[in-house]
Amino acid sequence: MLQLHSSFASLGKDLRSTFDDLVRQLDAQQAEAERLRRELSTACAELVKSNEDARLRLRKDVEEEKQRGAEDRANAIVQMTAYMTALLQRSGSAQDARLDSRVECFEQGMISASSTCQQAQENYEKSMDSWMHSERAILAGVLKSRDGIKSKIKSDWTVSDTLAPNILIPMRAIADSN
Repeated sequence: MLQLHSSFASLGKDLRSTFDDLVRQLDAQQAEAERLRRELSTACAELVKSNEDARLRLRKDVEEEKQRGAEDRANAIVQMTAYMTALLQRSGSAQDARLDSRVECFEQGMISASSTCQQAQENYEKSMDSWMHSERAILAGVLKSRDGIKSKIKSDWTVSDTLAPNILIPMRAIADSN
């Protein structure tokens, strides 16, 4: 029995030693598992925080880029509008200049034609006045001539009337003698 007792005591020590080693290993594994769990938890928390930070930074960057894009588009629209306005102004100014030039040319033609017509009218009126003056002078001369001829004819007729009987007598005598 002693041997049995000794065998059991040795077996008890071995079991205790085995159980103690097992408990120590389990405690060590548990401590290691706890440490790994904390590390994993910390890593996950850091990953979650990092992801959240990245998500927020990405959201912020996207919003900033949208804002910059909107500003760039607004600037482009302003520049394009300014360019188009300037282009339209230049085009309008060129068109206005062409129209002004054509209107001025047309006006000059009208002024020249009016001036020519007015000069022709003045020349016509002067010529007609001169012609009318000349015609009056000719008419006055014709009337004077007519009156002179009329007077001469009357005078000659009167002389003829007084001389006719005296001329008729010798003419009758000549006619009778033949």
